[in-house]
Amino acid sequence: MLDEQGALADQKESSRDVSDDPRRMAYHFRDRGPVHVTGAEVTIDVPFSGDAALFKVRPSTYNSAPPM
Repeated sequence: MLDEQGALADQKESSRDVSDDPRRMAYHFRDRGPVHVTGAEVTIDVPFSGDAALFKVRPSTYNSAPPM
């Protein structure tokens, strides 16, 4: 069971290397070194009670298509 009342959120500024991001257009960046972008990093902690292994359970067959 999730303890939504005990949830905590923390936000800070963070830098990430996006040089391997396929959505970047490579011809705009001539430098092949790391490219760092600054953005917001949000961490959310939600306490729970029960068996943590249930967070790793998934069906035997699945796909990424949403239900119709």
